[in-house]
This record gives sequence, structure tokens and C-alpha cells, in this order.
Amino acid sequence: MSIVALKKVTLFGPVAEKASVLGWLQEYGKLHLLPLGANHWKEQAKSKEVERSRWALKYLEDCPRHRRQAEGTKETDIRGIVEEVLANKDKRDALTDRLDWLNKHIEDLEPWGDFEWSEEGAFGELRLWFYVVPHYMVKQIDAGLIWEEVHRDYQGAYVVVIHSEEPKVGAVPVPRAHTGSIPLSKLKAEREEIWTALEDLEAERESKTRWIERLRVELVREEDQATYLRGLAQAWEGEGIFAVQGWLPALECRRLEEEAVLRGLACLCEEAAEGEKPPTLLENPKALSGGEALIQFYQTPAYDGWDPSRVVFFSFTLFFAMILSDAGYALVLGGLLWLFRGRLGRDQAGYRMRTLGWCLVGCSVAYGVLVGSYFGVSPSSRWLQRLNLLDMNNFDQMMVVSVGVGVAHVAIGLMVKLWQRRGKPSMFVSVGWLLGIVGGFLAWRGSVPLGSGMMASGGVLIVGLSGERPVRSFWDGLRHLLAGLLALADVSKAFGDILSYLRLFALGLASASLAVTFNKLAADVWVSMPGVGLVMAALILLLGHALNFALSIVSGVVHGLRLNVIEFFNWSLSDEGYPFQAYRKKEEQTWSK
Repeated sequence: MSIVALKKVTLFGPVAEKASVLGWLQEYGKLHLLPLGANHWKEQAKSKEVERSRWALKYLEDCPRHRRQAEGTKETDIRGIVEEVLANKDKRDALTDRLDWLNKHIEDLEPWGDFEWSEEGAFGELRLWFYVVPHYMVKQIDAGLIWEEVHRDYQGAYVVVIHSEEPKVGAVPVPRAHTGSIPLSKLKAEREEIWTALEDLEAERESKTRWIERLRVELVREEDQATYLRGLAQAWEGEGIFAVQGWLPALECRRLEEEAVLRGLACLCEEAAEGEKPPTLLENPKALSGGEALIQFYQTPAYDGWDPSRVVFFSFTLFFAMILSDAGYALVLGGLLWLFRGRLGRDQAGYRMRTLGWCLVGCSVAYGVLVGSYFGVSPSSRWLQRLNLLDMNNFDQMMVVSVGVGVAHVAIGLMVKLWQRRGKPSMFVSVGWLLGIVGGFLAWRGSVPLGSGMMASGGVLIVGLSGERPVRSFWDGLRHLLAGLLALADVSKAFGDILSYLRLFALGLASASLAVTFNKLAADVWVSMPGVGLVMAALILLLGHALNFALSIVSGVVHGLRLNVIEFFNWSLSDEGYPFQAYRKKEEQTWSK
């Protein structure tokens, strides 16, 4: 179990030492602070500065071209640069919105032509009214109106009606179009000005990209300062003393107590009280830590629960491989991962994803070899054919594999829950579901007597032990039985969850079938169109497999996660927790792979 044991720590000291103690704790970086104070205005003000710096940095990083980074230690008004960058962003956003409106308005106005409105009264009481009338409705225009068709396209006829007031409903079969009062030429002139202004803003933005690295450093400092202010706000003070409280890994308590004594502080380490919910701190080997990111994407397990990240790491890898179902696509993914290996190794999160990525590639290549698919082509090599143990077109075989994987996955979750409930009557409920699910699979595969017996035994355990009310009377027994029967109704959920794993086969078959289809289509074009057919076939292969590859990657991620965080978590996790957030500094922090 990789959920770190925590203890509640409370530090007491004189108010005069409060600032230095909070600075020391931030350097120490092991404590999850609990709020004891209520003065958050400074923290909120600093958080807004941090947010603005983050927006400015993101805006510059998204710039297509970057300048050479500024070097040296010369004092620079970084805060001023942030405000200039954000002012540039605001102007650019406003102009972009205006440009979008102009483009749409010009597109709508161009069929009417370029004209300027005459001064009011120049034609007496007569005015112009504009309509876009579908072709088949032109004949429905009132014959008493004076009108002219000025343009015609696929939408209909562009009709201008000359009348002193807007024609009555029904005189023209459609509502009138609103052209506005600004001439087309002026709209185009304004659009030209906006294009020029946007080019100038983009040039200014590019020139500011020389400060990206300095902004990154400054952002870290601002984040550290905001964290420090949050720590000050969370501390309690009164009558000349202050108190800081938080959760700390149990193994760190002795070290913290020794340091507290040296600083003249009182330190109290205690276990979590009944009813308290400590945060969840996960600890896994570096090679498997990518599973933490996968589960925390959806939820954090409760502190008194278990850490499913290692199981999810391997199950997600397997599910992704089964959905991809092609060794060639897996090698392409490996090539992309190799190209971007530098970017993924810059920080701990990137390293986790890179390690997970290589595991996905390795498992996907192995599964692609087992199903014998290489960009939708079956291997001609004998030794590769010997490794082709699974046939994607053998529906019975692939259904057994997919459902079997689902049964094993859910069974792992139930066994973990059984272990957590050991010594309690409720553990036998998990045993009941385990017997029922495994027994159902065995009965489906032909072992009817054994499977039926397991399902019956499981049903008895579920009905008999799901109720938590003590039985002291006939009515208590009846309520207990009803609670068990209601629990047994979850058999439909179990059935549905297990069948959900058939998506592994369905999506894998879809990926393989698309690859074969694009190959066949390219071959047919090549044969039917000599010469130019070679180019067309190459384009079909390139675009078709690129599309199929992208769809397979998306499906592998989405459905690989879904089977873990919905179906698997339904049977393995009971409660949700919240993550451990260390009160620490980021500046000058090093991390080694």
C-alpha cells in the first residue's frame, strides 16, 4: 500500500518568530498546512499577481516565434513587462473579436454591393428594404411593391424593395435582412487597419518573448511568495504566541521535533483523531509513478483506502494496447515519443508521462505482434506468424479475451476491498461478489456446475450479510433480508460493467478494420489509375493511416481511463479523498531522474 502514513503536527512559538518559522517550514517543504487563521486578503492579492504573470507567460510561450532569451543580471521591471504583455493580449483579443465581426458582416454585405446611404429625405419618404428570398419564393413577393433583384446565389435572390415604410408581414415571404449603415468600402478599410494593427501587436509580442525565461523565474518567485503569504494567513496568533498546524509524513516527525527544539518551538505530533480525514499522499517507485497522474485525473483515493495507481498503471497500459491493436502504429508512437523525449524529461510530471509512454509503446508492440497486424497488413514472415496467437476476426476468441480481462480486473478490485474489510462481516460481501462474477464467467465458458455453485454461494453471502442492522426481532430480520435483496439487485450493474470491457475488442477491431480498408482502397486506386494512381494511393495511405492512428490514440486514452476510473473504481474504491499539498518552495528546487 503506497498511501503514506501521516500525523497531525502543531508548532507553537512566540509571535516574533512567526515569519521566520513559516519561511523555514516552506524551505522544509514536507507539511500540508491546515487553516487556523482567517486573514487571507494579502494572499488573495498576491494570488492575482501570480495569475496575471501566468497568463502573460502562457501568452508569450504560445507565440509561434521566439526571440533569443535575455541574459545577464541587469535589473528589469518584470512586473511592468507583465502588464505590457497583458495589455498587448487585451488589445489583440479585442481586435480579433472586431475582425471576426467585420469578416462576417462583410461576407453578408458583399452580395448587396458597395453603396452609401443618402442623407435622410433625399428621396422624400422612400427608403430601401433588403431581403434574401429563396428562389422558389420570389414569385410570392407582393406585385404592388417596387423591387429589384441585385444579386443571386445558392442562398436565393437578393431583393431590394423601395417603399416609404417596411412592407407588411406577408408582402415579402421572408423577414428583412439587416445590412447596417456602414458602407462595404469603409468596413473593408477598417478591416485593413485591424490587420495592420494585429501585425504590429504580433511583432511587439514576439519582441517580448526574449523575457520568457526571466518571467518563468519571476513566476516561481511570485508563487513562492504567494505560498508564504498563505502560510502566514493560515497560522493562528494570540496573546503573544502563534500556532501552525498541518499534516506530516509520520517518518518525518522525529526530524521536525528535533529541529523545533533547536528553534525554541513547542512541537506536538499526534495521530489523526476519529472522524478526521487527512489528505492523501501517494508514494510509488519512479518507474510506476505515472499511475498517480492517471488516477488523480479522476479522483484521489481516501486516506484510509488504498492506492490503485500501480494496478491502473498496468491495466491502462494493457487496455491501450488492446485498443490500438497494431504493432506498426505502436512503433510510430514510439518514434514520436523519441522525438519529444527532451521536452518530456524537463520535470517530474514529464518524466512520469515519458515512462508511461514507453510502457504503452512496449505493450502495444507486443499485443500488435500477438494479433498479427502491422499497419493493417498480416505478416508474411513465418516466425512472426508463429507469434500471431490471436485472431481479431475470431469473434468468439476475442470476446472471451475481453470479458476475461474484465473479470480479472474487477476481481482484483474486489480482492483488495476484501483485504481492507478483513475481520469484518462485510468482507464476505466482497467474497460473494467475487464468487458471483468469477462463477458467471466459468458458467459462460461451459463449467456450468462449478460456475452455478459459485454464483449461488455468492448470492447467499450477498443477501445474508449486506444488511448492517443488528437482528434482534422478526422485523429486524425482515429489514436485513430486504437490504440484502436490494444489494443483490446490483447484479445488473456487475453484468453491465463486465460487458463494458467488450469495448476493448470492439475498438481494436474497428482500428484494424479501418487500417485494412485504407490499404485495400489504396491498392484499388493504384491498379485502376496507372501512373497518377501511385500518388493517389500514397496520399490515401498517408492520410488514412494518420486519421486511424489519431482516432486509435484518442480511443485508447479515453476508454482505457474510463474502464479504470468507472468500472474498476466501482468495485474497488469506496470513498474519495483530497490530495496532500506540501507547503514548500519551488525556487531553486532540483529534481533528479
